[in-house]
Amino acid sequence: MKAGRFKRASGKWPSEQIFSGASRSAPERTMTPERPNPAPRFSSFPLLLGVLLIACSSPPPAPAASAPTVTSVSPDLGLVSGGTAVTVTGSNFEPGMSVRFGAALSGSVTVISSTTLTAISPASSTGPVDITVTGAAGSSSTTINDTFHFLTFGHDALPGADKDLGGVTNGPDGNLWFTERSGSSGDMIGRITPAGRVTEFALPLPSGPFGITSGPDGNLWFTEAAAHKIGRISPAGDLSEFDLPTADADPYLITSGQDGNVWFTEHASNKIGRITPAGRVTGFSLAAKGRPSSIVSGPDGNLWFTEYGTSKIGRITKTGSITEFPTPAANSGPSFIVNGPDGNLWFTEAAGNKIGRITPAGSIAEFSIPTARSNPQGITSGIDGQLWFTELGSNKLGRVTLAGDVTEFDLPATDTLSGFIISGPDGNLRFTEDGGKIGVLKR
Repeated sequence: MKAGRFKRASGKWPSEQIFSGASRSAPERTMTPERPNPAPRFSSFPLLLGVLLIACSSPPPAPAASAPTVTSVSPDLGLVSGGTAVTVTGSNFEPGMSVRFGAALSGSVTVISSTTLTAISPASSTGPVDITVTGAAGSSSTTINDTFHFLTFGHDALPGADKDLGGVTNGPDGNLWFTERSGSSGDMIGRITPAGRVTEFALPLPSGPFGITSGPDGNLWFTEAAAHKIGRISPAGDLSEFDLPTADADPYLITSGQDGNVWFTEHASNKIGRITPAGRVTGFSLAAKGRPSSIVSGPDGNLWFTEYGTSKIGRITKTGSITEFPTPAANSGPSFIVNGPDGNLWFTEAAGNKIGRITPAGSIAEFSIPTARSNPQGITSGIDGQLWFTELGSNKLGRVTLAGDVTEFDLPATDTLSGFIISGPDGNLRFTEDGGKIGVLKR
């Protein structure tokens, strides 16, 4: 009998066993030991899918709120007493926001939309300030677009309380010059420095000085309505007078022309007059009873004037050729006219209660004044690039932007306008008042 053994393929056996067979040998077998079953495994795919589904179905987080911005304010000025309704344009506006004018808080804010709100200016002191809008996300950054100017009224009283002031103009000496009529001390030409010092120069009676302008020769030229003369006075006070050829001409307003001469209106004789620096006078008659009033040298080199009686704007060339442009509204009563900063001419319509604008080509646009029967008179171009005018009927100063937006400012109860207005040598607005006062609106 042949001995046989089992051979292990792997694993460790504790001992070898030998079997004996009777007639044949047993075949060799290889046996593999059993291993314990591994722990069951689960796929991670369903879990990941669920997480993704939850993430996709959740709303995105709200974006962080942005601080407001200010891109423009209109109007950009108001009185120190407050009360001006200011429209603020920008972004990220929402209810509950506050508005400050400098350090002063507005007491009334109305949010119209996310880009527009209105705020009432508070009482403050004179000067420019930044308008800032504040909300939960912060405050608007200050820029040149949010500047607001607080204005204040004042005046310089002239010697004597019974003076009737006429025209006012900037002189070649950096002072303000004006006419005085029918005072107890007689008719005069006045001069006032930026510091308020007044000097007066007496005129022969009767003279009735009214319009005044700086001439091309460095002197001041003025009309004498009562004497029917044109006067000239040097900055030192030396006086000359020139008779007009037409009796009872009633010379009214006057301006310096680009041709080196001085031009004026003859209200009663219905003429446009021209006088050379040497005193030679030429008259140009109008076709109808226009009652020419104000006159100015236009941007095109011609002279432009108002015709109160026929509601027209006139243009006269340096050689005397006249063209007339009727205002859109009949009986508008155009009164004063001035050059605008936009290359057009602007004028007041005393009877029509409007401000007019005429291009050098003769196209006219009109802008209504909010206050009824305001009787607009004097008009000037301001340092702010807009037009300012007087309202005799409502005792207000008005401002019209180049876009035609009108803002009005009440004068103090103690002051009464008398008609003329000009941007002074210091950039502040100067205007004539009853009782012998030169008013000022300071920025």
